[in-house]
Amino acid sequence: MLRSSPDRSAAHVRRTAKRTTWLICGVAMGLLSARALHAHDDGTPHSHDAPATGPAQKTTPSAEELFAEKLHGSDWPELSEAQSQQLMARGMSVAVIAATHLNEMKQDKSTELLRLISQLARSRRTQPELLRLYDPIAYLTFYGPDARAKQQQFAVPLMWRKWPSQTVYTMVRVAPLPLLAYLQTQADAKMPDSDHLEEVFREWGWWVRTGNEIQHVKELNEIIPRLFKNATITTDEKLLAALVRFTGEAHATAAVPLLLPCLSHNSETVRAGTAAALLRILRVLPAADRSAVRDAVVDRLNNETGTEAQTALAATAEILGAEESVGDALLDLSSRAKSPAVRRAILFSAAHAQWSKRDKLILAGLADPDPGTIAVALQAVAAHPTPAALPSVLELLDSIKSAQSPLIDAAGALADPRAVPTLKRWLADTNPAIRLKIALALEKIAAAESAAKKSSTAATLLLSELNHEASSMVVPHLIAAAARLRLPDAEPTLIALAVDSTAPLVVRTQAVWALGKFDSPAVRKTLQDLQDDTKKYFGDAFDPALPAGSPERIEQARLFVALSRMQLGVPGAKQEAEAICRRGNPTTQLTMLMVLAELQLDHPAVRQGLNSSEFAILLAAIKAAEAIDPQKYYADLLALQRAPFIAPLGASGLNTMGLNAILQSAIDAGQEDKK
Repeated sequence: MLRSSPDRSAAHVRRTAKRTTWLICGVAMGLLSARALHAHDDGTPHSHDAPATGPAQKTTPSAEELFAEKLHGSDWPELSEAQSQQLMARGMSVAVIAATHLNEMKQDKSTELLRLISQLARSRRTQPELLRLYDPIAYLTFYGPDARAKQQQFAVPLMWRKWPSQTVYTMVRVAPLPLLAYLQTQADAKMPDSDHLEEVFREWGWWVRTGNEIQHVKELNEIIPRLFKNATITTDEKLLAALVRFTGEAHATAAVPLLLPCLSHNSETVRAGTAAALLRILRVLPAADRSAVRDAVVDRLNNETGTEAQTALAATAEILGAEESVGDALLDLSSRAKSPAVRRAILFSAAHAQWSKRDKLILAGLADPDPGTIAVALQAVAAHPTPAALPSVLELLDSIKSAQSPLIDAAGALADPRAVPTLKRWLADTNPAIRLKIALALEKIAAAESAAKKSSTAATLLLSELNHEASSMVVPHLIAAAARLRLPDAEPTLIALAVDSTAPLVVRTQAVWALGKFDSPAVRKTLQDLQDDTKKYFGDAFDPALPAGSPERIEQARLFVALSRMQLGVPGAKQEAEAICRRGNPTTQLTMLMVLAELQLDHPAVRQGLNSSEFAILLAAIKAAEAIDPQKYYADLLALQRAPFIAPLGASGLNTMGLNAILQSAIDAGQEDKK
């Protein structure tokens, strides 16, 4: 209940604020230093930095002033690379200067100016908190009280009879408010500007789809239904197709009733685009609101004849995978589809579905003459194994000579020992990624054999590979598999790897960690030796000859030794791990929490992490608390959610890791356990 103390919370806030302040100051100083270095080719200070010693003192014009001077009387000034870098470093202050020189009578020059403005205005995708710090002019342009007026100075080309080629591209980035007003005008126009509208739909749709639009998604959702109600727009096939695509990219849920009739449009391009748009919208549409979409998609699946539209509709069905009517429609479509692309799309949707006809779809895919379709069917088997597919998979294993990744994955998912001979033969493949997949498949087969209390050919093969594999990518996974399966014959190899100073560190730490699964005198002695003289096995952290980063790696090694001893119940190991975590760097603390979550092993480090002022550690501690015992940590998590620094962080644009959702998930898990 450490969070319940007001003093503790206040101290935490002060620590967090202090760390954040120093971080911001450090970044700001670095930015200012970089800008100072690029201020002028000759290294002289800006005019406003020069000492005012009298009228004879000469000042050097700023980069902005030089740029403004060069713009006068030239179509486009020749700039050196250094001057261009100086301009880019100035941010939106240069864009403001460029905007004053936009001229309808000088299209080429205006195009170049717009191109420069668009490069500088890409900062609109940056979180407002950072803009406020590092580019105040950009912040005021996009978020200030008179943002519309400031953006209007860039939007003058929207009033011109002929738009330069960079106009829409630039307006999306620098003048979204005037561009929204333009869309509203076009929505009500009797003769909307089709060419420009199509370009706006394309450019703004891309900006939203790539996650750059962090301001005006709500406004776009409001304007899109109005655009659909303009008959001139919806009767223009090309423009309608662009609007449909834009609707999906903007996740405009309010436009769904207007979008559904487009599934029956005369143009297959529009029908396919509508299906693709619905797929995007379904990802954010509440399940309770999907019935109308499901009925429309099923109806279209039963009647669609175009290949492009069939493929898009089959992909849309992925989100509606629990409905039997969808499975029936896809099975029927699969039997009449002439294109392998359609059949592959159906199988992609079937991968995680729960239809009763799913097995028939997969078996049909495994018997398909198209190799690509077979591969997708195998991926569906790997995603959700079905015993009905086993004969087909075994037949493919016997008939295919070279290693195939989807087939390896499917064989592992089905976990049948009859796959082992083929997997053993494919271990000779020179590609370590293939051997890694085989190792993972063999582990699943060995686990199934162990559960059935059968002698394991897969386990024997895994052990053999552990003793012979040389790839540092594959060996850690073989070690982890041996530990999870607790293969007793792996113990000598793991001990040898743990103490081998020539082995890669990732291999050694994985071996040390795996020893915690084997309780024997030899293992305990090895771990004791590693703890007593870590420098002998991993190097002296204070040796100046060590490469950079070695002290941290030694600290990691100590942590894994302590964790393995803790798994074995060695007295004092828990306290040793706690001490390493407490005095360790953030990487060590983060590793500790991730390991505890994986083991579902409780430890004081979890509560320490919940009181950390390091964001990554705090996040890992929340996840560990949920994985280990959310009921035990319920009060701590609830107090954390109510802490004064959590709500502002969650509401800011700096919360890119989903802290609030992760914290709420852990709280919900604790509440569920209480019930």
